[in-house]
Amino acid sequence: MNEYSNLSNEYISIYYFDIWRFCKDVWDQAGLYKNNLVVFDEINRYGQNNEDIHWLYDLGRHKNIDIIAVSRRIFSDLPVYVRSGTERYIFFQITEPIELDYIKKHSSEEMAERVRNLGFLEYVILDL
Repeated sequence: MNEYSNLSNEYISIYYFDIWRFCKDVWDQAGLYKNNLVVFDEINRYGQNNEDIHWLYDLGRHKNIDIIAVSRRIFSDLPVYVRSGTERYIFFQITEPIELDYIKKHSSEEMAERVRNLGFLEYVILDL
């Protein structure tokens, strides 16, 4: 993890500790900047019902906090509060039937088919 420590500066903070403290720091510092971006890589590793992240999702918009959540699966790995608050999905190839069914339900069968047939590093964007 130390390989990224050199990225820290006045605009970028890298945390490897308590998620509540991280979310609270983001909230407290958000007023200092016009736009704020938080990236949760492999968000499923924080737990399905992480109240700290849920709090930031629910209230972050009041302080212009945008959140990017990265996950390998949309239906089984993403917490409900993440899925319900998502405005844009960026899909790479997905072949799992349960994931494709989720895409069909929230978009169309054509979109699910496009996602299933994507090539290496190809992607599609779905705006809700």
